[in-house]
Amino acid sequence: MSDTTLFVIVLLLLLIGPLWYARRRSTTLAGYFISDRSLGGVVSAFAYSSAAVSAGLFLGGAGFAYVYGWAGATYQLGALVGILLAWILIAPRVRKMAASVGALSTPRFLAERFECPALRTITSALTVIFVLPMVIVQFRGAGLLFENFLGLDYTWSVIAFGLLVGFFTALGGNSAVSYLDTIQGSIMIIGSIVCVVVGLSDVGGLHNLNVQLARIDMDLVRFVGDVPRPIWWNLLIIFGFAQFSNPHLIPRFFSLRDSRAIRWALPLSVSINCLWVCAAVLIGLVTRVNHSGLASGDEAMPVFLQSLSPVMSFVILLALLSAIFSTTDSLLLTAGTNVAHDIVKGVFWPELSERGELWLAKWSMFILCGICFTLSLLDLPLITLMNSFAMGAFVLIFGLPLALGIFSRRATKEAALVAVIAGPIIYLGWKYWLVPLTGIGEMIASLLILIPAMILVSMVTEPNSTSCLERFQLLPKRKLGTAGAPFSSDGASALPRRP
Repeated sequence: MSDTTLFVIVLLLLLIGPLWYARRRSTTLAGYFISDRSLGGVVSAFAYSSAAVSAGLFLGGAGFAYVYGWAGATYQLGALVGILLAWILIAPRVRKMAASVGALSTPRFLAERFECPALRTITSALTVIFVLPMVIVQFRGAGLLFENFLGLDYTWSVIAFGLLVGFFTALGGNSAVSYLDTIQGSIMIIGSIVCVVVGLSDVGGLHNLNVQLARIDMDLVRFVGDVPRPIWWNLLIIFGFAQFSNPHLIPRFFSLRDSRAIRWALPLSVSINCLWVCAAVLIGLVTRVNHSGLASGDEAMPVFLQSLSPVMSFVILLALLSAIFSTTDSLLLTAGTNVAHDIVKGVFWPELSERGELWLAKWSMFILCGICFTLSLLDLPLITLMNSFAMGAFVLIFGLPLALGIFSRRATKEAALVAVIAGPIIYLGWKYWLVPLTGIGEMIASLLILIPAMILVSMVTEPNSTSCLERFQLLPKRKLGTAGAPFSSDGASALPRRP
């Protein structure tokens, strides 16, 4: 049996179990989109972590470490801090609030919180626009993986991958995606352990690795090293905020069963991500020591794989494909949900039945998947540009309104619209015109401008209604007096400021 045949058989076997198990949970909208808010901590941790990490960490992260040394890992501290903040501060509030208002998607959650239907339309449209390039990049990664390591034709590889991920995501919904992410995340853990053990053994341990890196260049063992400071700070902040800003990660909090699930997910998610980051960085560092003359850091992972035995190489390849698949299915699920639930149902066809919405979501994923694997066959520079822009844009479009909305009762729809509309414009303008002049990264500048602006706008605009704040548990629920008048818990009048 050839490696290609074995690879395909293993992949198909991985897909069958989650699809069969999730078939009963995908018959309703809540079941299909957010698993009826029933997922436990272990599955949630794997689903969240696998969706957040693509093969870009093991390929691009290893390449960054190859070029800059340990500085290629230190900016990832932002991601680890972001994961802690996401599970400690964001997840508990988002889970409770989403359940209390029945939100099935992030755009609807924001629209309900700020009493602004326009937010649902704008954020769902922006999600689809920026998620598609992210999916296309994953398709390209899968095609190159099959072509370079299995000898398959790139075009047929992309088509096969697209059909697999499209059918699986559309048929299985969130439950199938989450359980598959758990299996694939476990494979990624095995692959990461193999990388760490083999890599350190190859260079004689961590101490010898640092000694050899220092002989090549002392900057390779320094905290920031030779990484340009604006780039390092920008990556640190983007990767930190992205852990609770990406639209395919926030619904993971909607699916949580209870607070106990969060307590299980927190340490597990942090541990998983630490292992994956260590593996990616060590691949780059070990390859720098053993093959210091590579033309590009992007070659670090392929060169490292060539040094492994066939069995170990097979495990790493399966881990890489798992990373790609787990990110792609989460992105497709998010985009399909937004098209059916927020754009068609929310704007154009409010009378659409639940059954019709469910079928529309499934067909939307098929269509979006077809668009993505078609565009992935073309070399379009705009796709790469939009993908590099997407992660930072989502921090501003979702991260800032979400954080402000769940912690501040004074946050208003006007403040949220400032972040959603002005945020991407400021980010893009600063990135291409002001970074060379100021030396300040675009994410830092955008946050320094937008956070004070949102606070100021919230102070001078009318707050949300009392009933809205009560629904989102930002105010204690009113009690009724003897005459039926609403009173707060201390007996004072708590009439809403506006209807």
